[in-house]
Amino acid sequence: MALELQRLVDSLGARLGRSVAIDDPNIRLLAHNSHTGDFDDARLESIMRRSVSPELVGHIHSGVALTARDLFTVPSRPDLGLDVARVGMPIRYDETLLGFLWLPVPSAVLRRSRWG
Repeated sequence: MALELQRLVDSLGARLGRSVAIDDPNIRLLAHNSHTGDFDDARLESIMRRSVSPELVGHIHSGVALTARDLFTVPSRPDLGLDVARVGMPIRYDETLLGFLWLPVPSAVLRRSRWG
C-alpha cells in the first residue's frame, strides 16, 4: 500500500506542480513528493521525523479536520512552525477517517484572498 500511496502523491504533485503529502489521522506522514513552492518548519519536521508536534496536531484537530467531508483549510500558526496554510482533504472509507491529503496554500493565493 505504501508504494501505491507514493505513486499517487508523486503523480498528483507532478500534475499540479505542487507539494503534496498524505498523513494518517494522527498527522503522521505516510507519503510526500519532492518539494515545490512554499515550505515551512512543519513540512520539514514531518518529512524528517514522519510526525509533527502534539501542539500542531491539536491545532489541526481543533478545526474541522476530524469531521470534514470535503476540502477545508488549516490556517497558518507560525508559533507552531506552520508558516504556510494548508488545504486538506479527508480520506475516508465509508465513515472511517483514514487520513488527509494536504496541499500548501501558496503565499500569492493568500495575498490575493486578503486584498482581493
